[in-house]
Amino acid sequence: MVGLGRGLLSLVSQLGPSRFSYCLTSFLSPEPSRLNFGVFATLNGTNASSSGLPVQSTPLVVNAALPSLYFMSLKGISLGQKRLPIDPLVFAINDDGTGGVFIDSGTSLTWLQQDVYDAVRRELVSVLRPLPPANDTEIGLETCFPWPPPPTVTMTVPDMELHFDGGANMLHPILSLLFCRGSTTVSQYHVSTYDLCCILLPQIL
Repeated sequence: MVGLGRGLLSLVSQLGPSRFSYCLTSFLSPEPSRLNFGVFATLNGTNASSSGLPVQSTPLVVNAALPSLYFMSLKGISLGQKRLPIDPLVFAINDDGTGGVFIDSGTSLTWLQQDVYDAVRRELVSVLRPLPPANDTEIGLETCFPWPPPPTVTMTVPDMELHFDGGANMLHPILSLLFCRGSTTVSQYHVSTYDLCCILLPQIL
């Protein structure tokens, strides 16, 4: 485990580079993750990502109440082509230091403010209709669906896109947001079924 925060004990603070960058690829990707320091951490608008698209950026925000964390100004969320009806103010840092959006690359789950979570969940339930949503109480995930859908049903799960200050848009492949839970084989038909769970949870205040 490598600490990359602003705290005194992190690897970044101990090495003291002028800057650093990292890219954590999907566990399904054959491409390795990368961590660069100093002059090797150059990022500008002329660079291209592995997809061939221009690199995007958004300013980091300092929260005086939690100075070691990397906060960002999230402005909205889309599922597929639909921008969800979410007030951007719900993502803002409050005067007392609560709220806001920060990166925690060491955590598999994503916690969302309750209103944001409800909007995302409603849209997922709508898109994945007629699959009945369910809770997985054993592992604590609240938005799960039986999978695969019936053979007569064609269904596409939308990607999630995060919209940040400065016009940067981060597209999350749907596989990075879903977790396959359990498996039951119906031997007569040789069909395996399982629950497809979204690794998003409402923030507990």
